[in-house]
Amino acid sequence: MCRVSPLGRSRLLWAAWGGVLLLALRMVPFAVDAATRPSYGFVAYYTAARLLDEGAGVRNFYDDVWFNARVETYTPGIRDIYRPNPPTTAWFVLPLAGLDYGRARAAWSLVNLVALAAAVAWLLGQAALRGVWAPAFVALVLLYHPLRANLAQGQAYALLLGLLVLAWHGYRRRREAVVGLALGTMLAFKLAAPLVWVLLAVQRRWQALAWGAATALGAVLLSLPWVGADAWPAYLSLLTRLSDRPELAVTAYQSQFGLIHHLLAPDARWNPGAPFDAPALADWLTWLSAGLLIGVSAYRAHRAGTSDLIFGAFVILGIVVSPLSLAYHYVLLLLPAALLMAWAQGSGHTWATLILVAALAAVAADLPYRSPRLAGGIWSLLAYPKLYGAWALWGLALWATSAAEAERTAPLSGAHHEHLSGVRGPARR
Repeated sequence: MCRVSPLGRSRLLWAAWGGVLLLALRMVPFAVDAATRPSYGFVAYYTAARLLDEGAGVRNFYDDVWFNARVETYTPGIRDIYRPNPPTTAWFVLPLAGLDYGRARAAWSLVNLVALAAAVAWLLGQAALRGVWAPAFVALVLLYHPLRANLAQGQAYALLLGLLVLAWHGYRRRREAVVGLALGTMLAFKLAAPLVWVLLAVQRRWQALAWGAATALGAVLLSLPWVGADAWPAYLSLLTRLSDRPELAVTAYQSQFGLIHHLLAPDARWNPGAPFDAPALADWLTWLSAGLLIGVSAYRAHRAGTSDLIFGAFVILGIVVSPLSLAYHYVLLLLPAALLMAWAQGSGHTWATLILVAALAAVAADLPYRSPRLAGGIWSLLAYPKLYGAWALWGLALWATSAAEAERTAPLSGAHHEHLSGVRGPARR
């Protein structure tokens, strides 16, 4: 086996960072163009903030026809809807209501990019990515299709990634207030990373749950003078009927729910090419498969204790089982991607590293999964690459945690200690 000299490794590392610099320079014009071009996504946040500032009833935001008409008054030619955002989303974006659309979009993009840069820098340090793994992760971020979709549409998931990284930091350091404040803010802004709450409950992190609930409730109470109490029944009613919407079966939704319903629940408008006609079976399989994945993850979480990869697995699972998972939702998977790369750099499992690379490629690539050619028949099985990649990442995270648990029961060498440092969080003090 050919060994690379220290000088060769140094040159390789410099070359890798040089490639990252070129990718960053390539990203700049894309980000600038995205921040100055009207598109659906941010227009819903901006319109909601303007309407809230003008005293409009947030309950009306969940009337798609009514809200669409208001969107076009601020951004002619662009249409969007407010659902499924909670009423508090508009309150969080309220500081942008005093700006015209162009300046608001630029400010929003800047906030998201700063949060993204902070999250990536923090992950590089805290996940202990070393050697070529560090530039490889940054390159993944710069090539990541979900991130580009987020920037192009002015979505909030780069900002939410920053909050999620903060929650992970609190989780692994057992700083319950930090975990709760970050997750509570995320919950009040978006229904993002919902199954991390399940992880905290399984591991009996009651203080973190209390901090999270108090933070979310505090945001709701503080927003009431603007939002009004009548908005919440409308929102909660929407949530109870969310899974009844047939458009969630189109291949743009890269979710387990979407795959099952695309195959089994035909609809004349949204899913005319479904290969099978069994909508009742689709509903049953959706709940069964989600329950199975959550149950397996909860069992592993109970046995593993505080573990980076368990945290990452529940982040992944939240994307997989949510019926609303579009491309930009997968920005949150950059956290488990970093954790799995940190594990792979010391694992010694070549086959696992290859699976990791393939899974990340499936999630990161801008593949034509929305093509009409893949919308009908059995060919639609090819239309869910991000979901398949997420499944593989979830399975790899659980397997790595199980392998680490098995190794901890055996005599540990120094190499084993180094390997496990990337899997488990800090021990209690």
